[in-house]
Amino acid sequence: EQKIITVRVKGDRKVEADEDFFLTLEPPKPDFINRLEVQGSPARAVILNDDNYDISLMATDGKEQGAQAGTFVFKLPDGVTLDKDAVINYSLSGTAQKNIDYNGAALSGSLTLKANANQQLLSIPVIDDNVVEGTENVSLQVSSVQSDYALTVKGSPSVLNILDNDVAELSISGPLSLEEGDSGTTTMTFEVTLNKAVAKSFTIDYRSEDATAMVADEDYLPAAGTVLF
Repeated sequence: EQKIITVRVKGDRKVEADEDFFLTLEPPKPDFINRLEVQGSPARAVILNDDNYDISLMATDGKEQGAQAGTFVFKLPDGVTLDKDAVINYSLSGTAQKNIDYNGAALSGSLTLKANANQQLLSIPVIDDNVVEGTENVSLQVSSVQSDYALTVKGSPSVLNILDNDVAELSISGPLSLEEGDSGTTTMTFEVTLNKAVAKSFTIDYRSEDATAMVADEDYLPAAGTVLF
């Protein structure tokens, strides 16, 4: 004769190790004067983990305007957690420079995706400087994941941009006037001014153009060239 005992196993969305429990049979009543014995108790049962998810890496741009930080987010699918901490090792690179364009995050380091947490954020605090530099970027590369489980980070390397808020102007002096004299040549000097620092050198070409004064009438000598800032 056989009887059935059932135990209901609860499903979850947690990455965890296989787990077990025991079912114990107590001594029968009556035991027919020790002639009814229980064998195989307690019986072990194993709950097999069937959760295996990737960690997604996503980036949000930062802005100099308001010193708005950029972020990298390490995220499991919605509703999924781990039962133990996972350590993610990473390195940073890109055109943006630490302590000049951003601060806080180390060029190489690690962060911990905590047990029972769905995501972890790495903030890249932006420095609002006074230099025209255009959009720069920070790239995050995952080097390894330390975990009891075979976790993979999808989306590495990931890149966030730091949006510049600085604008510079070039201006040229004028109008100028100069007496021509009776012979020979005299020099008329124009000043080209940059009103704000820029992140790297640049050039600007120039050339003279006739108006009422004309090269063909020998009013002035043509000029052309390049100015380097």
